[in-house]
Amino acid sequence: MGEGVKVGIRIRITVENVLYPRIVTEQSVQVPVATPGSELLLLNEDDPRRQSAFECLFHASRWPAEVRDAPPQVIRSTSTIEVTDRVHVDVFSPGTSWAGTTAVQVDAAGWWNLSVIPTPGLAATPWDVDISAPDGWLSSPTPWQSVEMERGRMHWNGVVPNTIGEQLSVRVDPGLATALTLKATAPSWKPWTLTLAAVSILSFAGAMSLFLGLRRKQFEPAARRLARRATWAPIILTTTIGGLSVCVAVLERYNTSTQSTTPWWYIDWYLNIGFTILLALVAVMWWLPRCFVALMTTAMLGTSWLIFLTAGGTGGLNDITSTATGVLDAVLAFASTLILTMAAGKAVHVLLGNGEPRTAPRWLWITAPVVSAVLVVERYLIAHLNSASQEWLGVRHAVNLTAVYRVYPWELLAESQWLLLGLSALALWHFVKKSWFEPAGSPARTAAVILLAVGPLWWQLELLGWSVPFGLLVLLGILGAIPLFEKLWPSVLHRSGVGSDLDLARIRAKARRWYRKRTYRTPLSPIDVLLAAGPVGTPSGNMATAMRLALMPALLVGGILTTTGWAATPLLSTNQEDSILLLMASDVVWETAKWILGAAALGLAWQHLPGRRGVVKILPGVAVYSLLPLVMFAVDTLLHDVHNWFFVAEVSTFTLIGFYVALRMDKMSLNAAQASDLPGGRLRRMLNAYGLENFSTSVTTLLTPAIAVLAVWSAVQGGDVTYPNVNPMQAPHAGAVQTAGR
Repeated sequence: MGEGVKVGIRIRITVENVLYPRIVTEQSVQVPVATPGSELLLLNEDDPRRQSAFECLFHASRWPAEVRDAPPQVIRSTSTIEVTDRVHVDVFSPGTSWAGTTAVQVDAAGWWNLSVIPTPGLAATPWDVDISAPDGWLSSPTPWQSVEMERGRMHWNGVVPNTIGEQLSVRVDPGLATALTLKATAPSWKPWTLTLAAVSILSFAGAMSLFLGLRRKQFEPAARRLARRATWAPIILTTTIGGLSVCVAVLERYNTSTQSTTPWWYIDWYLNIGFTILLALVAVMWWLPRCFVALMTTAMLGTSWLIFLTAGGTGGLNDITSTATGVLDAVLAFASTLILTMAAGKAVHVLLGNGEPRTAPRWLWITAPVVSAVLVVERYLIAHLNSASQEWLGVRHAVNLTAVYRVYPWELLAESQWLLLGLSALALWHFVKKSWFEPAGSPARTAAVILLAVGPLWWQLELLGWSVPFGLLVLLGILGAIPLFEKLWPSVLHRSGVGSDLDLARIRAKARRWYRKRTYRTPLSPIDVLLAAGPVGTPSGNMATAMRLALMPALLVGGILTTTGWAATPLLSTNQEDSILLLMASDVVWETAKWILGAAALGLAWQHLPGRRGVVKILPGVAVYSLLPLVMFAVDTLLHDVHNWFFVAEVSTFTLIGFYVALRMDKMSLNAAQASDLPGGRLRRMLNAYGLENFSTSVTTLLTPAIAVLAVWSAVQGGDVTYPNVNPMQAPHAGAVQTAGR
């Protein structure tokens, strides 16, 4: 390119604050002002001559996954023009990735080959290359004669690519965590990864369906019938999506191993027809009017046939450039979204109501088309943003409607799986709310465990790119530990000496008499029985009370946590494909389910929980909920060296609101046992009724040993310790003199 041109490139491999390893390349080129053609670098961005000049410094095309936060920066001084380009790319799977002039070849065995590929215009120019990575990752530099190696860093100064006879490269051996993460997306392992994800989702829906099929005599038949019908539709959807994803991954693996090709355009067309029939089935199961379902299904099948015709018939489905085909694909996408949205809205209307209305409500006919249109337009806007982010040297890829909407029905169902499973959670809550539970009976305990597992418990654990059915394992562990737990630490109502008579009025009267007289001591006082029975005395009543107490604190805390998570985590990523609106809606649904079903589980299980006071009863639920967030915090800390305090905030807020609800429920139970003529203020009477009449004495007893230990430790360390002061000028008394004499 000319004498005096200098090229400097800094390549950094990082795994901090990211799930997948990131390659960051910063390349700067200094061109003397006297170099012919250097003035072209200062022209307007849309000038073709400027684009040609930049192609001499950087590659003319770019990798679709590359991310540039800004166009190349041009700085002119008196003698040089410096052009700096900064780009990064995340390595998701085996294959070749590019970050500017840096090429990364990820082998299926786990090792990488990182090489610098200069443009022809700079191949004869001296390069200053600096590569850094985590300690122990870099090895086998080429050329090795001129490299300067340090810990986690390799540097070449003044190397000319044309003279070394080979590419400038290094071998990268990533850590175990990174290697396992990339294996999850490799073609040979992807079927197993998707199978684990499908197991997590299916086990979630299956647990609720299995619970709804048990103990038929204890529950209301109508509520059970509605709940099972609403739950079976998500099971059908998730089974279909999970099985299809695994089949596609197996087919891709076969194509990779045999170097064959698959006519995906035919497969996509047939899949759209299959999903149309599947959506019709789900809509009927979710009580949508059958005439409307038949009309929509006929229109969607007709649109699919027109797509086949406009694409050119049997031999033209691979042609995705037809404008008419793209418009028809968009129409089919809108119809698929509309029928799914209306079916889900009708299911919510039925589950929140008291029956099976024959017609859909008026608000659903208005909101469903609007929501469907917004989701379809959002998909186009995301494609447009991806095209804009991939613009390089004034060239932008055109957005093709067929490429955007050809597989939209499949992607819609895949992205909304957990959102639709929220309907299963709503069906379970409707079923429990309509059912009657015997006080201190085992059905209430089982229902509470299912509610805890469905709502607060994190069901799917993403560990190094692998989906682990964590919720299923925890649920099985809870069900297996309940008999042992009740034997070692039984609840108050199940201990010996406590009768089966749970008449709340009689319990309150007995507790009030005992509270006034206090003439006898028992291992379990009537106050303990009163608190164990709960403020209402029945599982359903305690559940309603706990939900009412948790409503406002949960609304405040849940809103803060959700918005904080959105602000801390970028919703729009590189080459975004998933719907942002569906993701946000899923977050809102499951944050709401966490608090509502968590409070309902606490109320249902109140009479079965161990401990005499609410602050103890809440501990098992808090421990179960805290298990996965703390595991995720430990994983991020150990593997990624990232302290994700959001998990700690989740546990802390859940614990605080749980304690608040438990204390309020105890207070409501004690209100009937307190007497207005007792001495002391309001707090004193509350502490006495709660069994803390000797609170100040107990605190002093607990703090005295701690204070004594601190005093001894301070004396051993030579610190200040409080002793009686003695004036040095004061004459010692007789006892002290005699002691000194001895």
